[in-house]
Amino acid sequence: MSKKATEFQRKAMSWMYRGKEIFKPLNTGWIDKNVACVREWVANIFFYRKGDTTIMIDAGYNYDRLAEKMHWLGIDPHSIRHILITHQDTDHVGAVEADSPGLFRNAKLYIGEIENRYLIGEARRKVIYHLYKLPQVTIYNEKQLLHDGEVFDIDGVRIECFLVPGHTWGHMVYLIDDKYLFTGDTLWFGADGGYSFISSLAEDNELAVQSLAELERKLRARGLHPYFITGHTGWTDNFAFAFAHKDKSCSPFKKRVHDPSAPYDAYDESDDTEENAKSGFSERRGKMKDSELQIDRSCHVLYSKPCKKEILAKITLHYPEVEREAVWEQVQLRYAELLSKWRTDLGGKKNFHNGVGGTYDCIAIMCFYDVCRDVVTFREMEEIEENLILPSFRKLRFVTSTSHSGKKLMYRVFSITKSTVTHGMITRWMLTPYETASPSIMNLRRVRRRNLPSSSDLRTLCPPCAMWTLQRWNCFTPSSCGRLPAWTVADATIPSAAIRIHT
Repeated sequence: MSKKATEFQRKAMSWMYRGKEIFKPLNTGWIDKNVACVREWVANIFFYRKGDTTIMIDAGYNYDRLAEKMHWLGIDPHSIRHILITHQDTDHVGAVEADSPGLFRNAKLYIGEIENRYLIGEARRKVIYHLYKLPQVTIYNEKQLLHDGEVFDIDGVRIECFLVPGHTWGHMVYLIDDKYLFTGDTLWFGADGGYSFISSLAEDNELAVQSLAELERKLRARGLHPYFITGHTGWTDNFAFAFAHKDKSCSPFKKRVHDPSAPYDAYDESDDTEENAKSGFSERRGKMKDSELQIDRSCHVLYSKPCKKEILAKITLHYPEVEREAVWEQVQLRYAELLSKWRTDLGGKKNFHNGVGGTYDCIAIMCFYDVCRDVVTFREMEEIEENLILPSFRKLRFVTSTSHSGKKLMYRVFSITKSTVTHGMITRWMLTPYETASPSIMNLRRVRRRNLPSSSDLRTLCPPCAMWTLQRWNCFTPSSCGRLPAWTVADATIPSAAIRIHT
């Protein structure tokens, strides 16, 4: 069953959930000295290492690159003797199903007694709001059945089981050494905190929400604050964040932004590389996925490392060595001053796009220009744009808006205006998806361009998360509306490829 189910999810579900901002898996690598993960499209499997013992948590898809990625981490598949199973869905047991390659045929499985009823045919797994029954899963490995609250030991590793029914009837989560809680499909992390997992895939959503609340109560009563490690949306060590929305479920079909930092197509593994897997511990939380972020919590710095490199190169070009550090400090202080007016968290929530060529990079570049405008030429600013911002647009397929249709609309408008935007002109339709009466995709053929005669128009129309990179800046002051800073656009040339809107 696992081969067929795996292929179905890779093709059908990648199309179904594309652009939904639901899945945000971690790339292959070590979280810390004890925990590592392997990415299998939208899912993560985990390994807990202590001494000479390595325990596997969930077995993922029937995935043909599993052995390869485990070797990236220095883990031999044949060394795995113990596998903790949270539940029996194909993306969690595929590698131990009967039709799998047999990498872990000799491993002992630990699974909840209630969950085992699916495996022996006493119950059938139902998904998509109970509309579909999944085929029975067959597993030949030796099994040890577990009960709620059971505590056992594997080679000095303490494991405690918590029954959290709802997603499946016998779903288990595992607390290892009182420090790491592997939650499977119990928790889903959005940009604003944790929810009960995806509603369309649950056996009983109401029960799932109740189970999540009960899990929080148990942990809080014992004063436990573990790492919360999910199967599809990364991890966090923030207790309040993990249970921020414990009374709600993630609904995949609502027309709202779930997590803007989630990839457009989480089944695309192009950024999961051996080099990154071996680059050291990943200190990021699941909600801060981009490994290239340069984060200085003292001044809220979220620009990317390539952006910093570009700015420092220009500073080196124009200033003697004794002045460079002071100039760079001025740029950072200007950047921190600007962000402090509208950003209150310290790098936790991504309310703007960060990453190479994103909004934070644009802001950093503007701050650099504001500090160094007396010596920096306009052509040099264009060079930064060409090296940093424009490449990100070439890879951009859809721009996040408030709805899936809005993404399509904005991408199409961007494509249409790419070669037609002229001096002093901007596409009014670029802003319309943020208004109450957003146009339909059928209106794309009637796109109309309008002039913006003054900066007040820009402040009025600019959505909260819009960044305009202009080729001429006449002022650098935050807008009165408290959104992004607005610049005077009189006589400004606005290259279409430098327009980025993201929420």
